[in-house]
Amino acid sequence: MSRTAKKILIIMCALMLLPALLFSADTGNIVRFGNDIVVPEGQTVNGDVLGIHSGVRIYGEVKGSVVAIGGRMEIGKTAMVKDNLVIFCREYVRDPGATIKGDEVNFSTPVLGQLFDTIKFVFSNVLLIILFILISIIFLIWAFVYFLMNIDLEHTTSFIKENSVKSIMYGIFLSLLFSILIFLCVISIAGVVAIIPLTILFFTLTFVGYLATGLLVGQIIAQRYKWNPPVSAFVQILVGSIVLGIIVVIPFLGTLAHFVIWFAGLGGVVHTLLTKRDNSTNDNNTTTPMV
Repeated sequence: MSRTAKKILIIMCALMLLPALLFSADTGNIVRFGNDIVVPEGQTVNGDVLGIHSGVRIYGEVKGSVVAIGGRMEIGKTAMVKDNLVIFCREYVRDPGATIKGDEVNFSTPVLGQLFDTIKFVFSNVLLIILFILISIIFLIWAFVYFLMNIDLEHTTSFIKENSVKSIMYGIFLSLLFSILIFLCVISIAGVVAIIPLTILFFTLTFVGYLATGLLVGQIIAQRYKWNPPVSAFVQILVGSIVLGIIVVIPFLGTLAHFVIWFAGLGGVVHTLLTKRDNSTNDNNTTTPMV
């Protein structure tokens, strides 16, 4: 078995043992959530040691495994661990003189610590999260109505049709930017409050973009089959959306089409918003010449 496969197997075993450690009545195990664990020199732990968002310091002997999730782990010079070390925490320090009989799986990183801080913040502020949800619902309704009222779907459709590659590139760039912003919010406790509004804003723009691509497909179908009398934009959007919904369920090609629709619609909508803003600015700056 390769070393990488062995590490993955150790991680899977550690994760499967977590429920057993948390609810075990065996006094040989030491389990802490949020509180430090210290095994001093000369002390022997007959089971496993599990610290979740805790400081784990081992200077004595542990006959089982040592698992640290969040927090910090320190293995001293006199420490002896007869099984595995599994570290998912912000910081890990090991003295070269320590004895580890099993394998060491180390995924310690400061970013991981920030992630656990964010998770702890979220779960320790339930009422605040409920308030965020209520505010988010209101914001969702406002965003949906605002964008539908202020985005010219005809203009967006024309831009997607005439500049399809540019529209797709805009959509890809905005999707990457959104992913980066969400990642920065996740690793920053202060940024948690911005996750829901950003997500609502992004997916509202995406949904409006989907309506625009549906309108484009509906227009193409109406022209192709020469519908007479002409149908309304609402019917064209409905027919186009149904056709797009059928296309995206096709294996492989449907997935590709889904991303093309996603990026093209998003790029077209944002371009329309920016163009409208520029036009409004130019109109405001226009002055009437003196007679």
